[in-house]
Amino acid sequence: MQILVFVAALAVLLAAVPLIATPPTTRVASWLRARDPAVPESAVIASRAALQHINVTSGAVIVVLAIAWVISDVDFYLSIVGYAVAVIVGTATRLGGSEQRRASLTPANTSPGLWTRRVFRLSLGLASTTLVLSLAMLAVFTDRAGNTATYLTLMNPFELPDISTRSLIITASVSALLTLLAVAGWAVVGRRQSAAGTSPEIDGMIRALCFRRIALASVGAQAVLLGTLLPAVQITTLEVARLSSYSVNEDLAAVTSISGLALIVIGIAACAHAVLQPVWIQPKRTTRYWRTENSDAETTHPEVPLPAATGNSSH
Repeated sequence: MQILVFVAALAVLLAAVPLIATPPTTRVASWLRARDPAVPESAVIASRAALQHINVTSGAVIVVLAIAWVISDVDFYLSIVGYAVAVIVGTATRLGGSEQRRASLTPANTSPGLWTRRVFRLSLGLASTTLVLSLAMLAVFTDRAGNTATYLTLMNPFELPDISTRSLIITASVSALLTLLAVAGWAVVGRRQSAAGTSPEIDGMIRALCFRRIALASVGAQAVLLGTLLPAVQITTLEVARLSSYSVNEDLAAVTSISGLALIVIGIAACAHAVLQPVWIQPKRTTRYWRTENSDAETTHPEVPLPAATGNSSH
């Protein structure tokens, strides 16, 4: 299990590199021109500057949280939540635009896409589940353990955090605070001024990128919190004997721990994905072809890439 923790820590460190570093100009240009090949060089430079400002802010938050992590000896899994916090705070930073240009934007430029909204709602659903489950398990724990609940700790053999009244309260509190931060960041991104030096279309792409980052970072962090909380379900089978000894259903503990680890892996992947795509890792674009037949020969012509829902043209 220590290997899994090491791999998770390595994944977070690798994901922190693109979070702090500024993407190369070529990647920014490729990202922008995938939508509009006529994007001028000045807009590419302005967009890169906006992304750099976001990353610098995220980097500053990472440094502060890392110092706090070392001083307070915070659990590793909470450090992943700190990574998500850095993503959200950096994404919601001011980009140096103007109110006049912000007023000229249309709802299409300032609203998140349908997929992004669904991911954000999923994060809110995970947060609600975490909060309810934490409070429910806290009540059951207190009821079954009685006076020993305040100092009784259930050990977890899968390298997940141990279960105690303190851990349940911390998990619920962190989940609630993260939700408030994500909602605040979501509102700021929708209402802030345009990114300096960008056109409405380019600003819309940057804004959509920020919405997407907040949604994925939030859902990833909430998945990690819920993953660390799932083993607490074994509290429902807790039996406390004399001399502060206890027993739980080991099969249930194993199933919930494995499920929790799976959720944690998904959460880490979501946080990394929030930063890596679509600038650092860009989706491949394919060119489709259509064929025409005449009396002499068959000719194949390249077709302009279309959205998957529209299909190919027929001639």
